[in-house]
Amino acid sequence: MNTQFIKIFLVLVISLLASLLPYAQADIASDLEEGKLSLQQVVKKALLELSAAETVTQCVIAAGVNPVLCAKVVAQAVPEAAPEIARAAAKAVPAAAPDIAGTVAQVVPKAAASIAGTVAQAVPKAAASIASTVAQVVPKAAASIAGTVAKAVPKAAPEIARAVAKAVPKAAPKIAGAVAKEVPAQAPAVARAVAQVVPDKAPNIAGAAAQASYQEVAVKNKLVWHDTNGNGIKEAKESVLSNVHIIIIDLGEDGRYGTEDDLIAYTTKTNTLGKHPILNLPTTGYTAVVINEVLQIAANVAKVVPNAAPEIAAAVAKAVPEAAAEIAAAVQKIVSTIPAETTSTASAAAQGGGHTCDNWCIYEPSKCPLLTDCYPELASPDKEECIRVKMVECLKQFCQCVNYIFDGIGL
Repeated sequence: MNTQFIKIFLVLVISLLASLLPYAQADIASDLEEGKLSLQQVVKKALLELSAAETVTQCVIAAGVNPVLCAKVVAQAVPEAAPEIARAAAKAVPAAAPDIAGTVAQVVPKAAASIAGTVAQAVPKAAASIASTVAQVVPKAAASIAGTVAKAVPKAAPEIARAVAKAVPKAAPKIAGAVAKEVPAQAPAVARAVAQVVPDKAPNIAGAAAQASYQEVAVKNKLVWHDTNGNGIKEAKESVLSNVHIIIIDLGEDGRYGTEDDLIAYTTKTNTLGKHPILNLPTTGYTAVVINEVLQIAANVAKVVPNAAPEIAAAVAKAVPEAAAEIAAAVQKIVSTIPAETTSTASAAAQGGGHTCDNWCIYEPSKCPLLTDCYPELASPDKEECIRVKMVECLKQFCQCVNYIFDGIGL
């Protein structure tokens, strides 16, 4: 009987407190109207009854105080709740989201990335402006800010990277890498966008984006897939990789990827079912690297800054040495489409650094004289592998301009 009485009593108390809550919320406006307390004092009083987010919301909506000022004062009182405070203020007045995020980040700079990401999630249309504003306030955290906001609003990743790089140009490569890591599928567009605003750092931008975005994936029984839990078993929730360019790597004696005994086994492409064409590949001791984004990054950035094409290719190849030949070919393809006057400038720049470019090396790499060794008796995929190997040899032996790429990565 006593237990039931206590339960009833608690229910009545909770109901009473709930009924009083609107009055507590309304006190912010009333206290400010009386003019006896400062905004800081009113906020501290409200925080005795309300959460930080509720306080800033009532400060803006009920009391009609400037949202940036409300967010600043509440963040000063409860710095540990800075992201939630900024989010609440931005939701109340979306148009002020960038200024709110920047001001709260100024109050709590250690939480800058979290603040930017949280506010961008609440007001996604302003994601790029939010990231840029916060990065200007806390430039040391520019890369982290860009990556966090891109993760919150992945569709806007290129615009976010561009805006932050424009605000903090010296951090452009790190910004490109951070955003590419969070949104690998957008990496080529991200690298292009950043290179457009900071062209003098194009090679480093391309290299950072490539390093962050290339993916190691599982390969077994001809199937290539994202092995998210790393158990080597294709599970229903794990997606296969259809129509992607991959490099199959022999892991060597240690069985680990990224060590000195790794060897490139094959370069190929998967079909619509996510299967590669290589016959009799052992079920263990091999891994694969997807290079679609890597090749597109090199091509995109070279197209933006063609005069730096050799350096761009070298930087990307250094980041992903397994794909060096494919990267060189991708950049060559872009260079071959550039108008003659621009190409001559690029060639002159390369020659100025002691690198000469024969016309066939730039425009028709398929004329590599060593490729005749691959015809006509070999059948695919042996022919494909032969072409890849001979192309590397040819580029190094005959195309001194492209050889610069290989010198850059120590090949």
